[in-house]
Amino acid sequence: MTSRPVGRLRPHPAMTVDRADFNGASCVWSSVFDGLSPSQSASVHQAVRVREHNRGTTLFNVGDPPNDVLIVMTGRIKVYMLSADGTTFTPALYGPDRVTGLISTLRGVPRMMKAVTVDDAAIGSLTRGDLHRLMMELPLFGENIAKLVAAMASDLIWVINERALLPAKERLLHTLMSLGEPPANSNGDVLVIRGLSQEDLAGIVGVSRTWINLTLTDLEREGFIARSRMEIHILRPTQVRSALRG
Repeated sequence: MTSRPVGRLRPHPAMTVDRADFNGASCVWSSVFDGLSPSQSASVHQAVRVREHNRGTTLFNVGDPPNDVLIVMTGRIKVYMLSADGTTFTPALYGPDRVTGLISTLRGVPRMMKAVTVDDAAIGSLTRGDLHRLMMELPLFGENIAKLVAAMASDLIWVINERALLPAKERLLHTLMSLGEPPANSNGDVLVIRGLSQEDLAGIVGVSRTWINLTLTDLEREGFIARSRMEIHILRPTQVRSALRG
């Protein structure tokens, strides 16, 4: 296996802003507690019901009624849709403290995407009735919900811009770096992505599964990644991170 520099990537000017700065407000559920008193926070916590789900469990389908907001407590979920020709579009892979179903629940419209657990996961549920009640009873909570919706919308705009403006290989590298996690007792010199198929990656990056397979093979041959079944090890994350920053 040979090793060579990833090369200097030149991001489109619209993509040089850091994603966290672009979002402004945080996209995480914990942000809805900003400024709340302990008793107010307790009221929200008490309204959330948590259930354990096995890997591969469908949480909701396209067209399902918007009964509740779902909060990832542990594990990961993917949110995606299928086009008429069977192409998968995966705008989001959510880990702990992320939220899905909020916009459809607020609007009272059917689900626009499908949500499935990627790992065994604990998922919190806040019913539509409790969401509206808490927003009426706790105005600051309602304001925080509005900020969370705005942050989620900004995040989706980022995804759309990324797909429109960045070359496919650069989108893949961004995706791998955002999904990779350091293993236990690691100093961060290796990142690991577990439990995602090539089809999942293709849906997130916006390319074909064949392209993903060929490009991952190239990255492996170049010494940037190593693969095993349902695992990708990013071997040189510091170099990749530097290249993405231009």
